[in-house]
Amino acid sequence: MPVTTFRLKGKSEDEIYNTIKDADEKKWTMGGICSYKYHDLVTGHAYSVIGAHTLSTGEKLIKVRNPHSKEYYTGPWRDDDPKWTPALKKEVGLVAADDGIFWMPLEGFKTAFWGFDILQYGDYAMEVKHVSKTGKIMKFKMTSAVDQKV
Repeated sequence: MPVTTFRLKGKSEDEIYNTIKDADEKKWTMGGICSYKYHDLVTGHAYSVIGAHTLSTGEKLIKVRNPHSKEYYTGPWRDDDPKWTPALKKEVGLVAADDGIFWMPLEGFKTAFWGFDILQYGDYAMEVKHVSKTGKIMKFKMTSAVDQKV
């Protein structure tokens, strides 16, 4: 299955946000490596990128997960950030827990990560028709059993 590396350098925030949003809507898996020190994220550590959301306030956030299920992120929009109102928590379904899942501002994501990879999986069907003496048709279908819900 194809993998695309999306480098952030030179990309607009809208392009980054829309790419993450589109990949998430297609249920494609995304991951990136924290490349620069940013609010206690672990440099050189891989993180899952699991979504993007524009708050009713207009702020664009990226949903990230530490696969070790620990939250070290101390920056804006962390689980206990006072910016979270009950309405905004409900908007994104925020669960304040040390589960490794956190939200961060798009500009912070662009600062901390040099890029991310997108695994473009899906259900594939292929049909091969053989024009030969037998006239056989071969068909197969691959279905991904993977669901990205966290």
